[in-house]
Amino acid sequence: MKKRNVVFLVVTFLCVEGLFSGIPCAADQYETSGINANVIYLTPGHTQTITFPLDGAVTRNLNAFHTTFFLLLGSGTITVRVGTASAVGDFSNVTYSVVGFISTSLIAAYGNDAEVITLNAEANGFAVGVLFTGITIGLGNPNYPIIMSMVASLLE
Repeated sequence: MKKRNVVFLVVTFLCVEGLFSGIPCAADQYETSGINANVIYLTPGHTQTITFPLDGAVTRNLNAFHTTFFLLLGSGTITVRVGTASAVGDFSNVTYSVVGFISTSLIAAYGNDAEVITLNAEANGFAVGVLFTGITIGLGNPNYPIIMSMVASLLE
């Protein structure tokens, strides 16, 4: 009986040790891999705001986009607002686009410089989604990276 308890404790310790040592390794890989992504989860009546950099136009660098994953727990209307949060630069202009889906709604929109894109979709109970944001055109000499802001709300 005592031998079983010792084996159980050793196996439990090794599992917990493996779990806790694996989390920082995954975080380090995420940081150094260059992945530009966020996860937003919302319940009715809540709002989340994120900011993220865009390092260039996707026409010149196919990896210069941001991915936002959505997890919606509850019914209501999700509103997503996307816009620039930093200065683009003197005599410069950027056009950015948002493409993806939330729940059953397909989304495709674009905006210029300080313009804010507002997107709406209906969520029933449980929904998921993904949005890709990227600069499609950069004219002049934009000050990259350009910081973008995304505000997501789930209203009942």
